[in-house]
This record gives sequence, C-alpha cells and structure tokens, in this order.
Amino acid sequence: MAVRYRTVQQRPTAYRSSARAWLLYLYSLPFLFAALSHLLAGNTIRFGLTLLVFLAVMLAAAFISRGLKNRREYLQQKFANQAPFPLIFLGSLVLAAAIFVAAWLVAGYGLFSALGFAVAALVGTWLWYGLDPVRARGMPDAEPAIQEVLAESERRILAIEKATREVSQPELKQRLTRITRKAREVLALLAEDPQRISQSRRFLHTYLESTDNIVRKYASTHKKITDQALEANFREVLATIEDTFNQQYEKLLSSDLFDLDVDMEVLNTLMKKQGLG
Repeated sequence: MAVRYRTVQQRPTAYRSSARAWLLYLYSLPFLFAALSHLLAGNTIRFGLTLLVFLAVMLAAAFISRGLKNRREYLQQKFANQAPFPLIFLGSLVLAAAIFVAAWLVAGYGLFSALGFAVAALVGTWLWYGLDPVRARGMPDAEPAIQEVLAESERRILAIEKATREVSQPELKQRLTRITRKAREVLALLAEDPQRISQSRRFLHTYLESTDNIVRKYASTHKKITDQALEANFREVLATIEDTFNQQYEKLLSSDLFDLDVDMEVLNTLMKKQGLG
C-alpha cells in the first residue's frame, strides 16, 4: 500500500536574526577591550579570565551561526532522515557559562546573581535565535534504506539548486530550474509509492549525481572563461537530462517500468564527448 507523504511546514521560532550570530560577535568585543585593559594594568588573573570569556563568547557565536545555517538547510528539505546536531543549543550553553564566569569572577557579582545572568543569557539566546530542529522529517514509517534514498536525492537537488545560482545565463538557469522542479515531482511520486523506489534507485543516484557534478563544474568554469562552445555543450547536456527527467516522471505516472540503460549510455557518451563529465 502506498504511503501517503504529507509536507509539514516547519519554521524556526525567530526570524529577526540573520543567518549568522552577528550580535554575539559584536557582544564579544567589550570583553576583548576589557582583557586588553587588564593586561595593560598588569592584572594577569583578570586578563586571563576576561580573555577566556571573550573566546567563549566567540565560540558560542560560531556554534550558533553554524546551527542557524544547518537549521535553514534542514527546513528546506522535505525528506531528512535525521535532525542536525544541536549546535544552537550547545552555543547557548557555552554563552551562559561565559556570562556566569564574567559576572562572578570578573565583575564580582555574587554566586546567585551570576547564575541569574547566565540563565537570562540562556533564555534570551533561545528566544532570539530559536532552537535546533529535533525531529526527522519525511516518512518515519518507511524503511531506513528508503528514507536514506529520498534524503540523499533531495540533498543532490539542493546542491544543484545552489550551483544554479552561480550560473549567469538566463536560459540555462531556467532549464536547471525546470530540471530540479521535475526531480522534486519524481521524489513526491516515489514518496506516494515507496515500493517503486527500487525501480528508480539507479535513476536517482546516477542522474542526480551526474547533474550535480556537471552543474558545479560548469558554474566554476564559466566564471573564469567565456567559451561559447562550453555553453553550447552544457545546453545540450541539460536538454538530455531534462528529457530523461520528464520521461521518468511520465513512466511513474503510468506505472510502467523505466528502462534507464539506453538513456544512461546516451548521457555518459554525451558527457565524455563534450568534456563535461
């Protein structure tokens, strides 16, 4: 029986922050200035403690920045067999510990007051930046192998979309957009009927991987040189890929088996001939 796939919209709890924790990077600067002041005054203990706090705040900012990026990429996926490592949570703990040390050992506040500052920093970080995703997305009842195929296929599609942004030629960008859109439609059909994934495993792996490699190679090359022949070759390869994606989608709709051998041979020959493989 086909497993009904339903897209669940998940959004981070806060959008006021940017993709990186710039506020925390700025927040760390006063600790750096204070550490330099203690060094000039000859207070080595306070210098060491304040420098430690500065480095801890910087580390927290780095963790949270990476966590925000992981969360953004995760929320773009419909099929994700595991949630990202909770770097935002880890960064908030590091920040809370840094604030505790700064309040208690550097500023001279009492123990309970320092704990209060640490808790306030912890809760404030969660309210401003949100928390890490904690649940996998997609098809929790499906076999792990099926989940991995869908998740890996979507990662390939996201990589193609990322490389597409580096392509400047409008016609090629539009064709790549159509390819990734059709690839997502194929994944949606397979999610409706996971039993057919085994029939499309080679298509998903080989074609998406080949398309990813081709687009990234073209995107990195066309920035450095202007080559009309390269653009023409790339256009020809993309046309072949788009036709194959459309055929795969139609075959899935009609419940027919899809014979990929001939199409794979055509693609491999074309890639070698055009120097894009």
